[in-house]
Amino acid sequence: MYLKLLFSLISLCLVTNLAVAQQSELPSGEPVTVGMRYKISSEILGEDREILVALPVGYESAQIKYPVVYLTEGQWYFAYTADMMTRLASRSAMPPSILVATKMANPGRFRWLEAGTPQADQYLDFVEHDVISFIENNFRTSRHRTLMGWEYGGGFTIHALQMRPYLFDAFIASSPFPVHEQALKLEALKDLSEKEPETKKFLYFGGAEVEGMVRDGIDRLALHLQATAPDALEWQHRIFAGSNMVVDHTTTAYPVFLAGLGTYYGDYRPYRPENIAAFVADGGVAHAKSYYAKRSQRYGSEDAIDSLSVWWLLRKAMEEDDLPIFEEIMAAADVFAKPWNPNWYARYANFLMEKGKEKAGLAMYERTVAIYPESLRAIAGLAGAYNKVGQNDAAKVSYRKAVSLAEEQGSGSLADLKATLQSLQ
Repeated sequence: MYLKLLFSLISLCLVTNLAVAQQSELPSGEPVTVGMRYKISSEILGEDREILVALPVGYESAQIKYPVVYLTEGQWYFAYTADMMTRLASRSAMPPSILVATKMANPGRFRWLEAGTPQADQYLDFVEHDVISFIENNFRTSRHRTLMGWEYGGGFTIHALQMRPYLFDAFIASSPFPVHEQALKLEALKDLSEKEPETKKFLYFGGAEVEGMVRDGIDRLALHLQATAPDALEWQHRIFAGSNMVVDHTTTAYPVFLAGLGTYYGDYRPYRPENIAAFVADGGVAHAKSYYAKRSQRYGSEDAIDSLSVWWLLRKAMEEDDLPIFEEIMAAADVFAKPWNPNWYARYANFLMEKGKEKAGLAMYERTVAIYPESLRAIAGLAGAYNKVGQNDAAKVSYRKAVSLAEEQGSGSLADLKATLQSLQ
């Protein structure tokens, strides 16, 4: 018995030491930082509360003011929402924005967030006077605000629209619960729109196919809005299909938040006419400039034609072999304002060369290579451009560089580049 116990203790020590050894052998790394945590001392709630803040890419170096998205369930959805907003902004599907999330664990959130209760009004006081004030006093905000929440937070979001529509411009509610009868009344919004006729608010709500009472509330709210929504409210809702393993009650925040922000910021997306004929019919470059001037006025974004619009329009002009439109767009926008893809710059340069615009094409190649000195396509294109305009010495220098890069990169174009260089010797 003693030997058996001793063997067990030795085995346990060996396993423990092995686990410690394995743990100590983990490679060193650096933490991934999503945002910052701040503590607010709230007299309204009578306690300290934490909020989480994620700033948009480039905030520190910019001087512009940013919209703010407020989220009620930061303990679950902060990291996801921050990443989603960054990705949407990178594709100009929404303006770069600040994310602010409150944290609230069960069961306390049921008490504070339940729509139609005095506690919900008290928590709304906290959001308005403590959270929003803290953010707007410490960060560069455009005072353009969105509120998002899930479940009880979704119900709270609709409660905020009902009680204080002036606080936010957009309201996005995932699986809102509970949806009381008073949530179907929007008298405060009607009063606000009478005082300020230009008032426009946006509501997006939705959930999963099978959510029991939650789905009942969503359907009831949609039917009521179809019949009685005031002109000041633009609204949409969607039921997301899927089994319990795809979209269920606990995961509706992911598609609803994404769809809600994408829908609300539909007028922020890059201007992309179907073809050049549509571009001309819209008013051409003048219309594109007007589109971005209006977008800038609403969201505080840059008023220059978006780089994704420039890319789209130049692409369409090349596809339709329309040199005049291509040159008009080039003259209206600096394609290098936000460098992003040397292959497309090489395509622009090649198009100009093919259309007999050697000077402009050569300049495009030279600037591309200056920004992307390791781009094989750009350097090979520059070499060909030099060769075409009779600058043989410059062509040989660029071809040698292209051959060297092709060897390093294992490019299939190596043999052709060598042959061309040999022909110039």
